[in-house]
Amino acid sequence: MRQSPPTLDAMTSGDQMRGPLGTNDGFALVAVIWIVILLSAAALLVTTSVRSHIRSVEAQISSAEAETAADTGVAIAIQSLATRVDAASTLPLVIARTTCRVNSRTSVGVSLRDAAGQVDLNIGSPELIRALMTGLGWPQQTIEARIDALLDFIDADDEPRVNGAEVQAYQNAGRATGPRNAPFAAIEELGQVIGFDDVALAQLAPHVTVHSGQTGVDPRATSPRLTALLESGANGDALDPLRRPTGAARVPDQLQSASTYSATVIIAHGATANGADFLREAVVKFRDGTSRSRAQPMYRIVRWARSAADDEDQVPNKKLELPAC
Repeated sequence: MRQSPPTLDAMTSGDQMRGPLGTNDGFALVAVIWIVILLSAAALLVTTSVRSHIRSVEAQISSAEAETAADTGVAIAIQSLATRVDAASTLPLVIARTTCRVNSRTSVGVSLRDAAGQVDLNIGSPELIRALMTGLGWPQQTIEARIDALLDFIDADDEPRVNGAEVQAYQNAGRATGPRNAPFAAIEELGQVIGFDDVALAQLAPHVTVHSGQTGVDPRATSPRLTALLESGANGDALDPLRRPTGAARVPDQLQSASTYSATVIIAHGATANGADFLREAVVKFRDGTSRSRAQPMYRIVRWARSAADDEDQVPNKKLELPAC
């Protein structure tokens, strides 16, 4: 039986359904293209996220290495000082700086200074503290208020000084706690005193301590900047912030006290070859051989904190062209 030839309409309809670029195939091709685009975008996002995570982990590792290097520097310094104390039964005035390589990736710079070279917030004379604040350029009215508030914070009574602040003043200011009524245990507690903001604390921090136990400072142990600040402040002038400290400055006689060698400040600056930095500050008190029994430890670490960098820090050589520690 003969079949009839397809009509033109039937041929056209069949071509549209089965052609290489027919309607169904076209939709499928477009869908595939979009899927490929979406998968490529997802892969790019995942790759970017992974790379970012790797960089973050590498940065954390470098930071940890720098911190470890700084802590190693403190440990080396303590051991060196302990050896000297054990040999001489006393700790001489220490002012030293050194830089060395901890390993192939990290180095450390260590600076040691007798705490007598800083202003003691607990026992420093008002004249000493006033000279420091004046040298920093604070207004005279602000200085008097801050000195009185500081002294009221650490004294045992509840009688406010002329410009000071005791319990009632803290309550009026909405403070949850009042004055400590005891010596500072750490310099950061100065931020709890009425009138001392973060800016004031940052300006004072490099120059103050709570561990020297002296009314003045030993000029043999003060930093060049503190020496210049005290000299300018004692003369009633603010130190020009653009002035670079030199050896020409001198701590006024009335602000001096000879060191009792009670505490040593150690600043260790750890650094890695790829630029990570960490500064550790430790304050160590040693017991000399004549007053120490065998059962007593040779030293106590009375401060352990992360330090803020300044232009007087011993900065390690990040190229690591250094002798081994």
